[in-house]
Amino acid sequence: IIFVILLMSFNSYGFDFDSYLDRAKSIVNDLATKVAESTSSKTEGDAEVETSKGKKIKMPKLPEVVKDAKNLDVYNKDGKIYKQGSVYNNLEPAHKIRYQTAFVQELYLVINGTEGDKDQILSSLNTLERGGSREGVYRSIVLSNNYSELENFTIAPSEKLIEFSVYFGKKYLGKNYGKTLLAKLNLYSIKRVIVENTLELIEAFPVDGEDLYSWYSILSSDLSQKFPKLWSGKTRTNPSVNYHYKWAQTVPFQHIKSELIIKIHKVMNSLQ
Repeated sequence: IIFVILLMSFNSYGFDFDSYLDRAKSIVNDLATKVAESTSSKTEGDAEVETSKGKKIKMPKLPEVVKDAKNLDVYNKDGKIYKQGSVYNNLEPAHKIRYQTAFVQELYLVINGTEGDKDQILSSLNTLERGGSREGVYRSIVLSNNYSELENFTIAPSEKLIEFSVYFGKKYLGKNYGKTLLAKLNLYSIKRVIVENTLELIEAFPVDGEDLYSWYSILSSDLSQKFPKLWSGKTRTNPSVNYHYKWAQTVPFQHIKSELIIKIHKVMNSLQ
């Protein structure tokens, strides 16, 4: 209902779209902090989900990614990772729209290097409001003709970008990316390939979430320390593995995916 009202206000009352996006971006960090704190208070004392400060989190064995069109496991949504995120899911619609708007705006910026126009933002928000996934919005952008044109630019990747891609692939994806092959691609192609491989790996983790939480928390801590000037906000700047572990436990599964999509793009953009 609120989304429809926003659409009506564009035409009827001259709604200031750019101003709305700016306000959404400025408050999203405060909202994220409040949700994290609220979630923490709700999970304290729950031995099944609470991560103590003294817990040693180790890198799990990376799962095998099986690409089989006949494998129906991808449709199994009974695991814990698909049911978590109750605090966010129970937010008032107005708060959710602020989150979604800030997410979509940042997504276009880190993927294409430019902010999405009003029509693109509204189209993506409409997809989310109708029950579409954040991952789906991401794929719609990188599979578009606009992104295909970016991949066709003849701009050699920097040595730093290639080195990071090799490091990230080996440590977090279990893949050995060849430097010679990477050198033939540009920034946009490399980003698409590595994010796609990352999303495939995430889906291959057991649905109880434990290995995924460990993998995500170590990765996020690593990036926060390697690129401290790149991040803002309490969550992304935090170097604590335990902090990121608990965050991953409490947000919707799609938010883990979208956070990784944004982080990988931001890092790679900075290296080029």
